[in-house]
Amino acid sequence: MERVSKKIIYRLKHGDKDAFEDVFIIYKDRIYYFAFKYLKNHQDSQDIVAETFLHAIENINQFSGLAVCFNMWIMTIAKNCIIDLLRKKKKDNDFYRLSNDDVEDAPDQCPVADDIEIIDIKEFLGERLFDILLRKFVYGETLKTIAKAYNTSTESIRREIKHALKKLKRYKEKGSI
Repeated sequence: MERVSKKIIYRLKHGDKDAFEDVFIIYKDRIYYFAFKYLKNHQDSQDIVAETFLHAIENINQFSGLAVCFNMWIMTIAKNCIIDLLRKKKKDNDFYRLSNDDVEDAPDQCPVADDIEIIDIKEFLGERLFDILLRKFVYGETLKTIAKAYNTSTESIRREIKHALKKLKRYKEKGSI
C-alpha cells in the first residue's frame, strides 16, 4: 500500500487541496472496505469514508507523528467513526452485530471475531488488548511495529495477543459473546 509522505503531510497542514486529493486517493478504498467489513452497508461505509476525511482534515494540525504513523492515525479515526455509528445504531435499534465475512483488501482476520459485537469485545478485553488485536488483525501491523508503539518487546506483544485470543475463545465457547 502506498504511504503518505512527510511532504504531503506538510502540504495538508498548510491547506493544500491537491494534498487532500492525494490522501483521499490513497486511503478511500481501504477505509471503505474497513468500514464495510463491520457495517455491511454501502451507504454507511461511504458515510464513514466522508466522516473520516472530514475529521482528518479538521484535525490535521493535531497530527504530530511521522509519515509512517499517518496510516495508523487515519485508520484510528475511521475506527472511531465506525464505533460511534455502531453505538448510535445499537442505541436506535438495540441490535447491530458485526460479522467477519471476507472483504476485498481486508488483512488477516481475527480467528474468533465472527458475529461478535465489537463494543462488547472492547469492554471485555480492555483498551490495550483490543487495540493490539485491532492493529495486528485489522491493520495488519507487524509485532515489531506494535511493540514499538507500546514501548515493549515483540515477545511481550506476542504473549498478549495469544492471551487475548485464548480469552476470547473461552468466552465465546461459553456462549457469552
